[in-house]
Amino acid sequence: MVPILYGSQTGTSIYVSKLIERAILYGYDARTIYNLESFSSSQDQRSMSIVVEMDLFDIEKIIDVDFIIFVCSTHGDGTEPFNMTKFWSFLSNDSLPSTILSHLSFAVFGLGDSSYEKFNYCSKRLFNRLKMLGGRPVIRRGCGDSQDKEGYLSDLRPWLLELVTYMKSYRTKDIILIPPKPEEYISRLVGKRQLTPEDHFQKIVEFVFDIPGYKDFSPGDCLSFLPENYNYKEFMSYNGIEEEEMDGVLSTWLVRQVIDFNSQPHQPFFFALGHFLRQKIDVEEEILLKVEEIAEDYDLYYDYIIKPKRTVFEVLKDLKVKVDIAFLRRFGPTLYPRFFSVTKKEGLYHITASIVRYKTLLAQPRKGVCSEYLMSMSLNNTVRVGVGRSNLYFGSDKLLFICTGTGIALPRACVHEFKDKEMVIFYGFRHRHKDFLYSDEWNNKNVRIITAASRDDKVYVQDIFRKNPVEGIDQYLIFVSGSSRLNKVVRGVLQDVYGKVVVFQSETW
Repeated sequence: MVPILYGSQTGTSIYVSKLIERAILYGYDARTIYNLESFSSSQDQRSMSIVVEMDLFDIEKIIDVDFIIFVCSTHGDGTEPFNMTKFWSFLSNDSLPSTILSHLSFAVFGLGDSSYEKFNYCSKRLFNRLKMLGGRPVIRRGCGDSQDKEGYLSDLRPWLLELVTYMKSYRTKDIILIPPKPEEYISRLVGKRQLTPEDHFQKIVEFVFDIPGYKDFSPGDCLSFLPENYNYKEFMSYNGIEEEEMDGVLSTWLVRQVIDFNSQPHQPFFFALGHFLRQKIDVEEEILLKVEEIAEDYDLYYDYIIKPKRTVFEVLKDLKVKVDIAFLRRFGPTLYPRFFSVTKKEGLYHITASIVRYKTLLAQPRKGVCSEYLMSMSLNNTVRVGVGRSNLYFGSDKLLFICTGTGIALPRACVHEFKDKEMVIFYGFRHRHKDFLYSDEWNNKNVRIITAASRDDKVYVQDIFRKNPVEGIDQYLIFVSGSSRLNKVVRGVLQDVYGKVVVFQSETW
């Protein structure tokens, strides 16, 4: 059995891992990635591979496995995704013997965006570390780039051809791999309050949970939630899906809690949709040709899906086609956990969430699946939460934070956790009287906060740092939190102000 291990923040690495698995099991196809005919007619037996997140892979089994395929994205400022932190912590341990992985062959495919400075940094670091520990790469490192002519598919296709060519001569090792249970707890919602005024365009809400089983909290920890689709009844009604059981799976459960039909479909989805529609007798040829054209032409796919952020459900309604539960089980994208930085305060756990509601070029207003899920909860509801453990280091008496928006959650966690540390916080937001979050919590003698209200004062957080640079910068541990775009901005500001490269840690998205 070949483990395909992924580290994913937004679900793309999960999807690519499944494409790789299908190409291995059912045959590679240069056009459709994997053999659709073979996959569609199979009983979906998965005897050769297992797709699992890296942190759910039993690390003790690594000595029994002789070949692993890795797929990972880069999160924030070149760091690993939350569901890869434990695995990477093990690999990066300096005490590991340099030959510990000498038995292991491996392949790595990375996903990223070359417009960012640390493009595909996580996969590079993983690839190099595996080699340092004695691992043997069987093919080159794959480098998926969302900026390429065909997005990540530009390099996935040739890389995958190399992989399946190698796999033809590979004999699977008969080993049972059972992923351990993830770190999850039953929580109870005990507080919910809106932090921004009703007339503000951005609704930001604090959710407070009681989680008795959650121990060893550290600032930088995140709670993860696997959301449910708020509009599952509408989706079922449109497609004519009745409540039924198929191979022990209830259709309502599948549509509500598994299939991510509110996400933007990846381009290979249209090959599968076209294949499905070709089997139906009531679909117009014009529709079939349009679906197949989108599958073949990345520019058309970009204009139809990426630019307007069109979802799977909106695609079906726009094309006036319907799918059944069997199609969804085989080809539907799946929901993935969403992570929120958490603060521990008076024994309870607080997250800060922006409620995603906005308009695009399409008529239908856009809603965030997870934020709608959170908003649907009532006080005292119980919900299962996962924990993403922090990889941040706080071993200094002086901490400096540069953050924007809901990124204030990280310094807030530190203020409530560390009573004896000196902290300086540079915080950027839009309006002083609308989204200066937790303004009543910064009256602490050890905390100095400098704010930038971009709409009120026409100044940004990087501007106030330039005007008020921190002296003795080498004495501070520096943290950046908020939008991932902030990493590039802060790196440039620190270079300009101090005339050298200044290292910082990051929790951005």
